[in-house]
Amino acid sequence: MEIIKGIATKVRNTSEISGGGRDDHVSTSHISIFLLDKQQVKIKSSETPMINENDFVSVAGKINNGVFKGYAYKNATTGASGNAGILIMFLFGLLFPGAGIFAFITFSNPFFGFLPKIISLIFISAGLYIFYHGIQVLKATNLLRSDN
Repeated sequence: MEIIKGIATKVRNTSEISGGGRDDHVSTSHISIFLLDKQQVKIKSSETPMINENDFVSVAGKINNGVFKGYAYKNATTGASGNAGILIMFLFGLLFPGAGIFAFITFSNPFFGFLPKIISLIFISAGLYIFYHGIQVLKATNLLRSDN
């Protein structure tokens, strides 16, 4: 985990919409892409990142495939800050393994075969991955708070 700082240039904002259809939930993610000292940065969040052209921004995250993936940001120009959504990650990071354990315990009868065990393993694995990602976002947020 590292912090990069600088003047945001070539700021572009977009949104990603998933779900929909008949009586289905729609989820919207806001994505901000910009340059900080010639490093491409991407921040994806459930809330719109408050970053404008020529703002001085600090971003905590990791480089992945040449792009700095920001987990948290702090805009020194406007005072705005945000992250990739800690609460929802911790919520699903706890609910998914709980559902997996519940399914394993409830349907462990030999009558159901091995399918409940596979489904339980998928839920537990997904939940642990989401929880791990939530911890990374929390670390990035704390790193920016302690950085002056």
